Amino acid sequence: IHFSYLPYYKGMYTSALPILYGESYSGVTLHKIDSGIDTGDIIDQQKIIILKKDSARDLYLKYIKIGTDIVIKNLTSLINNTFNYKVQSKEKSTYFSKKTLDYKNLKINYNQTASQILNQIRAFTFREYQMPNFKNININSATITNKKSSIKSGEIIKQTNYQITISTIDYDLVLDKDL
Repeated sequence: IHFSYLPYYKGMYTSALPILYGESYSGVTLHKIDSGIDTGDIIDQQKIIILKKDSARDLYLKYIKIGTDIVIKNLTSLINNTFNYKVQSKEKSTYFSKKTLDYKNLKINYNQTASQILNQIRAFTFREYQMPNFKNININSATITNKKSSIKSGEIIKQTNYQITISTIDYDLVLDKDL
């Protein structure tokens, strides 16, 4: 089982990278093992819609459920070695190594568009392991406003007990504090 819709996102960090790159879907793939990294022939796979509110944790939990379903669905044919398979497409294949992200030094780049910042926050929100932060305040979600930013990106516009509104390259962004 690989947590992506192969041939996309071979390798590491499949709960974060599709969100970080703004993908609308990912998936789970049951595949044969060969000498490559996630390059084996595909036995079964199912797409998973990534909702605009999904965090890495949300996507991971979807992977677990769909992955379990795929294994149960294919268990008899796997045991009896009667499964069908197809060769992975070479087109649009992507791979990400362990060096792609440094989870020990995660930092949100606040000098980007509101959409890019929102995707970083969603991609790095997995409470059991890490939370994104802004000026040492943990953030668990964000919302893009309709107001165009008029001051330097990453500057605080307004702050309450629950939220921080900041400017970005394009639109103001409301960061929800993790309480």
